[in-house]
Amino acid sequence: MYFPKQNIPDSQKNKKWCREMIEAIASYHGNSVRHSRERRKDYDNYMLFNGLFDQRQFEYITNTFGLATPARLVNYPIIQPKVDLMVGEFVNQPMQFAVYTINKEAVSRKLQAKADLMTEYLLAPIIEEIEAELGGQDTGMAQVTPDMIPDDLETFMTRNFRENVESMVFHGLNYLNYKYSNKDIFKRGLYDLCITGKEFYKTEIVNGDPRVRRVDPRALLYDTNSDSEYLDDASWCAEERYMTVNEIIDEFRNELTNDDIYKLEDLRQSSSEQIKDRYSNPASWYFQENGEYGNHARIKVIHGEWKSIKTITVKVSPNKYDPETPFIKILPDNYKPKRSDKIEYRHVTDIWEATKIGPDIMIRCRRRPNQIRFERDLANTKLSYVGAIRNNIDGATISIVDSLKNIQLLYNVVMFHIDLAMARAGGKSVVYDTSQAPNGMDFATVMYHVKNSGLIPINSKAEGNQPQTFNQFQQVDFTLSNSVQQLINLKMMLEDTADKITGINKERQGVMKGYEAVGSAERSVFQSSLITQPIFHIHNKVIEKCMNNLANLMKICWHKKDSMSYILGDTNMEIFEIDESISYDEYGVFVTASTTEASKKKVMQDLGANALSAGQIGFLEMIKIINSESAADAENVLERAVAEMKAQQQQMQQQQIEAQQMAAQAQQQKTQADMQIAQMGNETKIKVAQIAADGSVEKTRVASESQEDITTSKNRAKLDETILGQSFK
Repeated sequence: MYFPKQNIPDSQKNKKWCREMIEAIASYHGNSVRHSRERRKDYDNYMLFNGLFDQRQFEYITNTFGLATPARLVNYPIIQPKVDLMVGEFVNQPMQFAVYTINKEAVSRKLQAKADLMTEYLLAPIIEEIEAELGGQDTGMAQVTPDMIPDDLETFMTRNFRENVESMVFHGLNYLNYKYSNKDIFKRGLYDLCITGKEFYKTEIVNGDPRVRRVDPRALLYDTNSDSEYLDDASWCAEERYMTVNEIIDEFRNELTNDDIYKLEDLRQSSSEQIKDRYSNPASWYFQENGEYGNHARIKVIHGEWKSIKTITVKVSPNKYDPETPFIKILPDNYKPKRSDKIEYRHVTDIWEATKIGPDIMIRCRRRPNQIRFERDLANTKLSYVGAIRNNIDGATISIVDSLKNIQLLYNVVMFHIDLAMARAGGKSVVYDTSQAPNGMDFATVMYHVKNSGLIPINSKAEGNQPQTFNQFQQVDFTLSNSVQQLINLKMMLEDTADKITGINKERQGVMKGYEAVGSAERSVFQSSLITQPIFHIHNKVIEKCMNNLANLMKICWHKKDSMSYILGDTNMEIFEIDESISYDEYGVFVTASTTEASKKKVMQDLGANALSAGQIGFLEMIKIINSESAADAENVLERAVAEMKAQQQQMQQQQIEAQQMAAQAQQQKTQADMQIAQMGNETKIKVAQIAADGSVEKTRVASESQEDITTSKNRAKLDETILGQSFK
């Protein structure tokens, strides 16, 4: 069946046109061998992941010559632990995201805020001088501290500055994540991605709140002609669900007529087209549980969305303030243009939807409400279904289960043979010829003597016994043979092969080899994360698309709410206000990759430990780094702690320098005093020496004068004696 035309007036897009579109989608996939094969493969992958597989294909092993073996062929999972590990890594990391306004007006506001802060930074010293002249009176003008440098201001604008509306949407997304357990929904989606290579969600408004719902990959029909990995780039998609009559009435109560409800009641009692497998026959209308009907009958419900083309008439008017961006006004269909009007016809993408219940009930045939458009690309809009098809090559995918499917089955066969060998295993036995038993001794008596005396009594020459030329008592070994070790080696080889294919090695699973160094193990874990990173990248990208849809649906359904609250932990509660400004902007949500975030956080913790050892941060700061929810928070704590410690060290160094300068001055003063004292001592010694010298000279003079006096006296005495003698003569 061909798809109907899309470039037609809205007046022709009626229920008949919607029915043709839905039936074309169903017919396209129902007659597609590729789609049927892909759906069958996804179903088998889920079964194998849960430990179920078709054992009939292994009857050549389990049944020998039509007889059952003493061992059972069961599943020994090697796929499930690897998938669980990846999902566990996602669950263990917090959902980190940032919200930014991306429309032109919001960008202009941020640039203006940055300019204002820079102006305040430049004016801060002048304002301080004015306040000092006013006697310390606060002028209320400074909002930026004088010591803030331009680099800090740039970091503040890019990392910490948030508009009120951005903070509002950020808390709104956290509120939705906590209230509706969105992380659990995305966890199930990651299982889908690992098992089937696909994960799908639907974003919509339910009971006044933006909601995200997981969609079973086996239940979604999509445009396989699209080579993009992401579903929102497809031109159409449809979801198949099998619902009971009660479920249909509860969900579509407002759209169903009385005639529709009567038809549903008739279908409830219908017994045609019964199937046991919901996915084995996509063209069937019913899915019966255990062959029962009535309330257990499930009716096929198809909801489809597709991109249609809408031609609009616009009036273009010049803009004197910005000649390159003229004013554009969308005109109604019945507008009669004037001669002076500049009229242009433009084509935009429009989303239509319809729901088909059973064979002929059609509801919700309409242009889809709450479509999201962006200022930068008004002509395009996206489907409400979000998802990814990994390694999309003409609609076919390769998942982790696909890569390990054959290894898993072979692994089960190897384990079966090991189990069979163990079932056959026993001790060493003796082949006993019962004709050699002594007369009057039954087999139980013979075994009694064997166990108690260790002897087997026989009489080879007794009547009726014929001597044999061979040893009647041979030993048979029923213990495990060397072939079991070969099976174990094969089992280990399959495990190593599975590790290499998926990249999830023993080190990543926490198994350390005794001879392996810590650095080598860390490199192995890092290389393993690189192999699985593409899966996490796709998963995080899909989450990002879902969060963007939720953020932009908020401005549609929350613009009249006042305030909301959500729980942050055991004791903390966050309350945030909502005002009409939420509906004026466009929002972009950016999700941080969980594995990358974990690696970055580990690096921050290691740097924090090194900084703690070097004395650059304290124990309290290290505890804050460990308890940080993200690598960015840990980086901020480390950056502030190192800056504070650096400032303290600089202050201490300055104090040490000042103390050293004071000590030097004191030493200099002491040296000068010592020199003065020494000089005074020298002068005293000189004076003492001079005094002593003066005394010695005086003594010498006195002595000399005394000697001279004595000599003179002697001379005089001699002279007198001579004169006297001469007188006597």
